[in-house]
Amino acid sequence: GDITFTVDGNAVDSTPASNGRRMVEIKGVKFGDLGVAHTIVATCGNDTMTVTVSALSYVAPFLNAYSNNATAKNAICALFALSPAADDN
Repeated sequence: GDITFTVDGNAVDSTPASNGRRMVEIKGVKFGDLGVAHTIVATCGNDTMTVTVSALSYVAPFLNAYSNNATAKNAICALFALSPAADDN
């Protein structure tokens, strides 16, 4: 059946991802709000699945994987620091 998604209670569109997965975008996250949790709900018929995530919860595995590599860790942190400027252009 059709799967619908909401982010923080608001209906959003999804896009195809790999292996039959769907992806939703949480738009407008400001740099200071990277740690703010958002609730994503997927609904298909009577079944629902709820996931709570933040931008930092998404990047945490990368930071943990490169915790012993200061250069890689700093590069990942720099990308997040620069993301607000990229949104303005």
